[in-house]
Amino acid sequence: MRQRLNFIHELRANSNYPTFRLVVDLVYWFSILLAVVSFAGAVLALFWKGGNVASAIGAVLMGLLILLSGRVGKEAAMMLADLSDAAIHSAQKTWYGDVARAQEPRLR
Repeated sequence: MRQRLNFIHELRANSNYPTFRLVVDLVYWFSILLAVVSFAGAVLALFWKGGNVASAIGAVLMGLLILLSGRVGKEAAMMLADLSDAAIHSAQKTWYGDVARAQEPRLR
């Protein structure tokens, strides 16, 4: 298990798609910010003159939905980038393995 985690960390550190990963992180943090605003709206709805409990519950549920979708979206996007990086890594190993075998002298 530890070896697999080390491979994933190495794969992500040497990614071929750093810009994609950065954009995914930015979208994730933006969703966190939206969730915080929604939770703050829930608190304000309880203390505001025209607010009520139903609007506070709705804001909390919306914040939880935003948190969940942000986290799931980030994981899905990172899995896509990891799959792409792993495919390139695998193809590179195969390619250089074939090139090395092609340069070896053949025994008759």
